[in-house]
Amino acid sequence: MIKTNRVLSTGPLVSAASVWHVTNSGFGLSHAFGLGVPGKGDFHEYLLRAHVAQLTEKVVEGQHRRALADLASIKARALAFYATLGATQALADQLEARHVPG
Repeated sequence: MIKTNRVLSTGPLVSAASVWHVTNSGFGLSHAFGLGVPGKGDFHEYLLRAHVAQLTEKVVEGQHRRALADLASIKARALAFYATLGATQALADQLEARHVPG
């Protein structure tokens, strides 16, 4: 998931990539936070951070497009993250990056 949002009401505009898993029921998503411990939790990476004076739809869409421009590299880093954790190739093959508008 690649998400762009403002941190708090006056903070920077941040774009981040993270891997979420479909729950066993198929009706939800889960993400294990590593809480700063290397090799723990699911993949999460900050991509872009910008301080903007005025937050507009155009500004958010522009930053989100810039983050998505590097999608192949982001996916490769996510796959490498799980490979270093000893994840099976089957799990790595299930990782799929897609853009969900909204």
